[in-house]
Amino acid sequence: MNSYTPRHILWLKYDSFIISLSLCSIDWATFFIKLARYLNLKDSGIRSINPRAGYVNMDFMSTEKISTPIRTRKKILIDYEYF
Repeated sequence: MNSYTPRHILWLKYDSFIISLSLCSIDWATFFIKLARYLNLKDSGIRSINPRAGYVNMDFMSTEKISTPIRTRKKILIDYEYF
């Protein structure tokens, strides 16, 4: 990080995992939504329903995300021990 000089601000970004599923019925989607809520995956839900093809698309996502600036052109904003 000492040898790199960003043009503006250097950000540290972490996004949670995403698991996408295609299910054969709304009953299975309901089951997996209840399971996601039990596992505390609060951003989970049905993304789309295609009745002609007979499937339901849904995602499992966590709410854990980090986005923080760590360096500007002239200054390091975090301590190395913290990083």
